[in-house]
Amino acid sequence: MKTGGKQSRQKPAPERASRLRAAFGEAMHKIALTLFVVLLCASAVPPVCPQARDESASARKTSGASAAPAVGPEMVWDAPDEAIERARGECARPAGRRRCFVSVMRRAGASAAAVAFSTRLKAGVGYLKSFDRQGPVDVAKVVYPFRARPNESTVLVNGSPDMIDVGDPAYLNRVDLRRHKLYRDAARKGRGVRMWADEPGEVVVQPGAEDRTEVEVTFPLKSCRACEAVAHAVVTYEFEHTGRFVGVRLADLTVP
Repeated sequence: MKTGGKQSRQKPAPERASRLRAAFGEAMHKIALTLFVVLLCASAVPPVCPQARDESASARKTSGASAAPAVGPEMVWDAPDEAIERARGECARPAGRRRCFVSVMRRAGASAAAVAFSTRLKAGVGYLKSFDRQGPVDVAKVVYPFRARPNESTVLVNGSPDMIDVGDPAYLNRVDLRRHKLYRDAARKGRGVRMWADEPGEVVVQPGAEDRTEVEVTFPLKSCRACEAVAHAVVTYEFEHTGRFVGVRLADLTVP
């Protein structure tokens, strides 16, 4: 039977209203928790979130620098003296030296990771002697056994670029010692005083301005290889928090 007038809306059943309130409360709880985590990640030093810790790797992947895996302690090779002597004998000829050296490494018990690192080196045939995790860039010591001494380099790894030899002239040529007020005092202490890039000393990784990281490396200034240092230059390699290299500069020059 038809009835006149407007049909009245039916109010939600009590159970339905209860479910709606519960769903709304759960959604608000998730939103609040998400906001809390975001704020915690943004304020933590160092970052506590996995996303923040992996930001450097993501940046390298975007820039095409992540083809190789990150350098780590598993790549260190504690090379026996006899293995190095064997390599110098068997791999004396430059042709095929890398392949020969890798073969010696494997026979001497080097891990697959250590061998993989050796094959990545572009500056010469060598191996990873030590690894010091710092973040966002780490400090490694690389030995090139076929070079004349000193045959050990300090390399900053896991940034972008993925390897920076602190003694590489491509970087150190940007440092002008002559602009420092004490350079003349150092130059007067001997003929031909210069910075010896292949003899890096102390390496200090510390926070810098604008959420950056500074790696300070000390180099001797002297007249010859066997001469005593007449001064020391402190060179700073600067990186963004993602590990991207920003630049290099002279931080200090000390004259005893």
